[in-house]
Amino acid sequence: NEYNTATYISALTNDVHKIEEDYLFSAFDLITNFTLFICTIIVMLIYSPLLTLSGIVLALLPFIGAILIGGKLAIREKEISDQNASFMHFIKDNLIGFSTVKVFKAEKKIKELFNKNNNTLENKKASKTKTLALMEMVQTVLSLASQFGVFFVGAYISIKSGKIAPSVILLFVQLMNYIISPLMN
Repeated sequence: NEYNTATYISALTNDVHKIEEDYLFSAFDLITNFTLFICTIIVMLIYSPLLTLSGIVLALLPFIGAILIGGKLAIREKEISDQNASFMHFIKDNLIGFSTVKVFKAEKKIKELFNKNNNTLENKKASKTKTLALMEMVQTVLSLASQFGVFFVGAYISIKSGKIAPSVILLFVQLMNYIISPLMN
């Protein structure tokens, strides 16, 4: 009784689909990513525990970037959910009162209100898309920085002590993809 039925219709259509898409399907990917992460760490530990530790620490850079921007993304998602509910409420009310709108020849006003509500919803979606693009850009830049960091740490260790072969450094740079990607996902 506290909320309009349009709020519940919106939750059952838009929000449930979003939860299914973003969380339930992601649970299966989580198992794959976790396995990939663990296997990569084991391989890296076999070759160089010190460089593995450096790689793990550097892999946290993109993760931290995602956490900082992820909060804004959650806010944008909530705004979209709220606006969807408002939009559904508007649509439901106008469909129920369609005959009244026709009797009073208020089609033009309803169309203006529809366009306003629709534009607001689309602007919220665009804002979320921009935030998501920013997060992906920051993650990409920090991922590259992590890979370069592993390369430079490995090169330093190799030059200083000669304990790491150049081929192992290149292996670590490539394996960083299998640490960073599961962490990001």
